[in-house]
Amino acid sequence: MNAPREWAALNPAGVDWAQVNQAWLVQALGLLRQRLQQALDGDSNRPSADLLPAPTGDACPALLHIRQRFGLSTFETELLLLLAGVQLDSGLRQLLNQLFPHSAGLAPSFAQAMRLLSEPHWDALSTEAPLRDRLLLEPDPTCASLPEAPLRLPERLLHYIAGVPAREQRLDGLLHPLAAPASAGPTPWPALQQSLQALLRQASPQAARLICLQAPGGHVEALLNLCRQALAPRGLLLMRAQDLPEAPSELLRCARYLDREVGLSGAWPLLLAPESGSGAELKLARLLEQLHSSALLLGAPPPELLLGAGQDPAHRLLHLQLSAEDCRQAAEAALLACAPPGAEAALHAELARAARQFSLAAQDMAELARQLRQAPASEAVPMIWPSARTAARNKLRGLEHLASHIPTRQGLDALVLPPPQAQALRAIVSQLRQAHKVFQDWGFAAKSSRGQGLCALFAGDSGTGKTLAAEAIAHELGLDLYRIDLALLVSKYIGETEKNLKQVFDAAEAGGALLLFDEADALFGKRSEVKDSHDRHANIEVAYLLQRIESYRGMAILTSNMKSALDRAFLRRIPFIVNFPFPDAAARALIWQGQFPPTAPLGEIDIPSLARLDLSGAHIRNVVLAAAFRAAELGQPIHQALLLQAARNEYAKLDRPPGAACREEPGP
Repeated sequence: MNAPREWAALNPAGVDWAQVNQAWLVQALGLLRQRLQQALDGDSNRPSADLLPAPTGDACPALLHIRQRFGLSTFETELLLLLAGVQLDSGLRQLLNQLFPHSAGLAPSFAQAMRLLSEPHWDALSTEAPLRDRLLLEPDPTCASLPEAPLRLPERLLHYIAGVPAREQRLDGLLHPLAAPASAGPTPWPALQQSLQALLRQASPQAARLICLQAPGGHVEALLNLCRQALAPRGLLLMRAQDLPEAPSELLRCARYLDREVGLSGAWPLLLAPESGSGAELKLARLLEQLHSSALLLGAPPPELLLGAGQDPAHRLLHLQLSAEDCRQAAEAALLACAPPGAEAALHAELARAARQFSLAAQDMAELARQLRQAPASEAVPMIWPSARTAARNKLRGLEHLASHIPTRQGLDALVLPPPQAQALRAIVSQLRQAHKVFQDWGFAAKSSRGQGLCALFAGDSGTGKTLAAEAIAHELGLDLYRIDLALLVSKYIGETEKNLKQVFDAAEAGGALLLFDEADALFGKRSEVKDSHDRHANIEVAYLLQRIESYRGMAILTSNMKSALDRAFLRRIPFIVNFPFPDAAARALIWQGQFPPTAPLGEIDIPSLARLDLSGAHIRNVVLAAAFRAAELGQPIHQALLLQAARNEYAKLDRPPGAACREEPGP
């Protein structure tokens, strides 16, 4: 028979359970009235009619569900029916008052029930029997004689028998019902589900178990999701150890109320273990020792419970340990369950791409899920990448003293480069953007033991756009760019350089950043002939660097003004080598045109004339910025004369003659 669920109006068979329960209760109370009337009429022969009629169909009336869950006898079940009847049925109350005119009226006693109900037995009133042990009835504590004490039905039980949804008010602030997962899709960890289900099958009312679920780093969200999936048909009752009362007597009452709630609802108690040293471990241990029901514990069992193994045998404890990857998959499943209708596939693809780039952990996924639930449906997929990038930035702290963050504001379209170089940069962006699809979805990761990252060398004279190109790639991909400070990275102390390199690559891989090794020939130069121990360790540093570059999952960009100085073995392992030429006049004209913001006040400027100045892009930017400051000081627009003056100053810095192109021309 299908047991009732207070939070569901219909049972699985599609029957209106509330209607079925009400009809059964009316019939049972009618039979009880007949029993009382016969007793009032003086019929000494106890009628054979059963007060508990058999239900029709699959729906299980509430009182019969209580009988099953708590293992009640016929007499104990009829006693609960009697206690409910005197509060629900006025005719039954009148009959009871006529039978026992000197009694408490609405509260019959155990002695009276022994005279009226089927198969009576005195041990039903024992503190070890379910009626009192599970707080299914309440004797009047002021009465000196327990058999004569008026009995009352707790309000929670009365509502339950009547089919009225209610909560246990005595557990308010302690108990938090958890709903089933929003998505009924397949679990991401079937092996774990099977393991948990096997442990659940070992638990029964006759063999209560404490199932301890643990995960690294205290990933409670992953454990909760696993429990929600495994126990979706039954539900969960969450209780936090720190919320438990302090007094032992109150803890005992709490355990009994919890046992009763578990029996009524069919849900599993789910207890959150406290942090070590919080002071709540002893409270949790005392509760668990008093609890008759099986329970789930998220976290390690309290030491006090283990020390008391003589009273609470250790075989009662069952364990299931989740790995960090289990937690990540669980959090990913919870995140995907937040996808708006129709966006599941797109969200899955974007999440997979972000997870590969940023090494998202379970807590990162949980935070993304929280943001996703608050975002409009149209923003669900676009928000994944920037939100994941923000979450990953905490992992980049290992770079702070060895690298500097470079802001990125322009993409590849802002670069002025010959077509071969521009195409090479776009190929780099494409390869990084499609890495997850090619390596994971298409299976190429299994074809190679090398890393799945990318290394590129940008070679060329100073100022030709190497660093700007790295910024543009990072901007196109939505990634952070860090320039490695080689002065801090390379150490004269043996082993320190490798240590620094490991820290840089580990942090960058976890945080999904692009690494820029500026003037890399200082670190990646040719390995020298071994003449002493320092040469040997210098070569070891280069070898270690080559190994880390190959195993790195992100992207490393190297720039060099002296490509010929780089180690040849290293060059052979770089898939992209882009040579940045000194810009010709046509390229310089485009660079000049792109330097002036639309809001800058401009006077007469001769771009073709300026393009004849043999300056690189970086020096052109210096000239324009210096002329702009001078124009602002003079209160004038930026004009040709100011630009030429700034150009002469730039040539002087470079120790180069300005040439005829720097001849000053009249301003506007």
